[in-house]
Amino acid sequence: MTNRFPLAELVRGARVTQAIILVNLLVFGAMLATGCQSCPDTARRFGAIVVIQGRIEGWWRILTSGFVHFGFAHVAANMFGLAIFGPDLERRLGRARFLALYLGAAVLGGIFTVEFGRDRFLLAAGASGGVFGLVGAWIAMLAMRGLGSGQVLPMVVYAVLALAQGATDPRIGTLAHVGGLAGGFALGLALGGFRRDGQ
Repeated sequence: MTNRFPLAELVRGARVTQAIILVNLLVFGAMLATGCQSCPDTARRFGAIVVIQGRIEGWWRILTSGFVHFGFAHVAANMFGLAIFGPDLERRLGRARFLALYLGAAVLGGIFTVEFGRDRFLLAAGASGGVFGLVGAWIAMLAMRGLGSGQVLPMVVYAVLALAQGATDPRIGTLAHVGGLAGGFALGLALGGFRRDGQ
């Protein structure tokens, strides 16, 4: 029988990936429940990055902004990327190292957003920094281990679509994509790419 939920099959057994997706969806659902999910004040209240006159409203937002989204297309694109790139990477790295990679890349994406976007008013959020970190880690692994090149095409497609979406919505910053990608690549190299079983 054909699986009606292929994405659910992809994340089967990947507990950290599942947990990250669940948290993002719960936050998005809570934002919808306010009755004005797309309102800037709602995003601000739930932890989006807010920069006014060059200063961020609380550095904790660099992390929390990674669980805030501006609409269905935004959250769907990021959760799709996480479901595609996360599970196999989680299995290879192990749960603790995978979580460290994801959160580290998300934070670096947030830092890039603040540091290079602080010359204007800024309202930014989304999981794309962490997701691009997974792409960066995959690229590092491919470079180190020569894994199958079939992984490259979906990475490129995802990156192009995410960058295009960021170009059409000023709230979705490409700076987070760049910071997450660079951070994921560096962390992927530092983590060695594989867990102790040598997969």
